Amino acid sequence: MFFLIHKPFYAAEDFFRDLQEEFRNWESSAASQGKPKSLWEELAEIGEEFVEFLEKELNITDAESKANNNWEGPGKGNPFNSSSTGRTDSGMQNEAEKGSSIEENIDDIEATLARLKKELGL
Repeated sequence: MFFLIHKPFYAAEDFFRDLQEEFRNWESSAASQGKPKSLWEELAEIGEEFVEFLEKELNITDAESKANNNWEGPGKGNPFNSSSTGRTDSGMQNEAEKGSSIEENIDDIEATLARLKKELGL
């Protein structure tokens, strides 16, 4: 034996009434939240989260990053300043070593991203 359950028909009128109510709720919540973030602010937050994620996955601490980026002190200086780069044979060799370590870091990052894509099914 079958029992027939009567469900009310969800008409277009009901849909638009619900849509209007949702829009009013959205407007009131948007007004209470203040000024929305700009695209650049949103991208900056996403970038910060991504950097934090990479630091966590690659086990990079703030002390290590500050030590690697410390341009102050005798004989150091800004690496982007061409007069302070000191391009000697040993300097070129150090740059080649840094280049290989950067390539290794890039390989590690790409491997981590590939692993995450695989885990997420992308």
